[in-house]
Amino acid sequence: MTVIVLICSVMFLVFALVRLKHAFFLYLGLLPFMPAYLAIPLGVGGAGISLRRIFTYVLLLCIFAGFVRAPKKWLNVIKLLMTWRIFLLGLIVLYAAKLSSTLVLNEPVGLLYWLDEVAEILIALLLGIRFINSMQSVKLLFMVVTSSFLLCEFLVLIEYAVEHNLLQGLITVEVSTVGEE
Repeated sequence: MTVIVLICSVMFLVFALVRLKHAFFLYLGLLPFMPAYLAIPLGVGGAGISLRRIFTYVLLLCIFAGFVRAPKKWLNVIKLLMTWRIFLLGLIVLYAAKLSSTLVLNEPVGLLYWLDEVAEILIALLLGIRFINSMQSVKLLFMVVTSSFLLCEFLVLIEYAVEHNLLQGLITVEVSTVGEE
């Protein structure tokens, strides 16, 4: 599993560095197909770095690299984003509240999930504003999301018909609750 995740991660990084717009749409289309168990294991009990998390931070890294390479293109995105001040203030308040509740009520690992969510929101806002700027881009977004949804539904129907998971025998997933083993 680790080799597959590493190969996919390197391929996605190269693709994102060359074609960030296409990598963004690929990311959106692949989100439903990247389960948490598709990961590089870090220890016992199911902990690991998932492919989804790697792709998310690759895109975030590419945004920052793009800002360094061509700041004018990204400054326009920031200017457009700043026109939504009330929306941004609401997001900041929401994520500050989530952060405070995470720090007070959860274990420190909850902070990683909070960071993942903030990274995904940043990606959606920044790349959405940057690349979904024409009717052609809106149509492409619609096609990616719809195709992904339809493929998921088709796979579910097949699994229902054959009465088992399609990856049965190829991937072994052991789910355990922390502290039970």
